[in-house]
Parts: sequence; structure tokens; C-alpha cells
Amino acid sequence: MLLLSGIGPAEDLQRLGIPVVVNLPGVGRNLQDHVLLAGIQYEVQGDLPAPKNNGGESTMWWKSDPKLLCPDIQSVIAEFPFATLELADQVPPNCYTLAPGLVRPASRGQVKLTSSEPTADLEIDMNYLGRDADVQALLLAIDMCRDMGASAAFKEWRKREVMPGKRDKAGMLEFLRMSTSSFFHPTSTCKMGSDDMAVVDPQLRVYGVSGLRVADASIMPTVTTGNTNAPAVLIGEKAAEIMLS
Repeated sequence: MLLLSGIGPAEDLQRLGIPVVVNLPGVGRNLQDHVLLAGIQYEVQGDLPAPKNNGGESTMWWKSDPKLLCPDIQSVIAEFPFATLELADQVPPNCYTLAPGLVRPASRGQVKLTSSEPTADLEIDMNYLGRDADVQALLLAIDMCRDMGASAAFKEWRKREVMPGKRDKAGMLEFLRMSTSSFFHPTSTCKMGSDDMAVVDPQLRVYGVSGLRVADASIMPTVTTGNTNAPAVLIGEKAAEIMLS
């Protein structure tokens, strides 16, 4: 909406014939998301029982490096097979999943217009695994999930590890890239801040425009470590409080 209204990187807007209202280079940049690998599969002994809940109510946050200030990886158990289209044909129906995730990505993507027409498709580049730090953290998350999956706690259920199975380093990297999916938590394309790439100030006001605020997950300078729903609600409530005051 900002880009179509002429608020964003001037060069991109001019290329599409959109009159520039404010040159804000950060609009559409800094895109972040939680990466979810789908996933490490275990075949059960016998039939897989139907979940008694939503099928994914157990999760854990952890640090890939103890020196980090907060967790950067997350694992989720799914009580059903969970694989990308590229790998799904290798997974039997009676499997459960340990899915490693990355919640503090170093990679940054972007969203761009392809046309001045509001109904035109956007160009969305998530840039997953664009930084080697993300790859290394996810490799550690894979190892952590496999250690848990092979533990005595799962012995009653576990028949065998279906995927990724025994692989060399190159094979594990291939599995990582083929299984990359999303937690569906995209944020940060209109980030709050005071630097040259900031789009809104600490009161959520869009720089260079009077009477316009952004109040959603796009204003997060960095994606939250956990799910983004509650923080998005908080942003909306804080925006209302600011405006009422």
C-alpha cells in the first residue's frame, strides 16, 4: 500500500511510473521470517493414532551457541507426516515429525511491486538461507532433533528414522535446502527506528508524511523469537494508546 501510494525507494517507484511522494528506501526491505524444516520423519510401530489436539502442541526454543543472548532455534513435534512436496513421496503415512526451525535469521529479503496496478502480483524474495549463519544454525537444529528422536523417550513409538537418514555433509545440506519451509511469520518490511532504512518512528508515524501510521508486524525491526500473533496484537493496542493520548 505504501509503495503504490508513492512512499518507498524512489528509483523503484520511478521505474514503474509511480509519482514519488516520499523517498523511503526501507519500505519493502528487511523482510524476515521464521524458517521451518519439514522435517525429520520417524515411522511408528504399527498404526499412527489420530492426534488428540492440533497435532503440534509441543515445542522447544534453544540456543545454537550458548553465548547468544536469546534462543535462535526452535523444534516442533508434529503428530503426523510433515514434508515438503519435494520430499513427500519418500515419507510413509504412519510417520511423526520432529521439525527444526530458525527463529533469529540473519538473512533479509524484500518485497517489490511489479506494476503500478494494485491487483498485480508482488515480487517477494524471502531470501531463506541467504546467510551461512542461518545454514549452520539449522544444521545444529537438525542434529538436536535427531538426538531427541533417537532417545529412549521415543523408543515405544519409534520404528526407524525415515528421513534424513544416514547422509554425508553434502547430503545433509541437500536435505536442509529441500526441506526448507516457513512458520508463516513474515515481518519487518516497514521497520521502526531512526536510521536511514527506518520507515516509522517510535510513535509508528511514517517518516515524511503527516497523519499516517503503520501498526502491524511489519514495523518490527527484527522478527520476534516466538510466534508473531501476540506481538502484532500488542502493536495494535499500543498504536491505539498512542493515538488516543
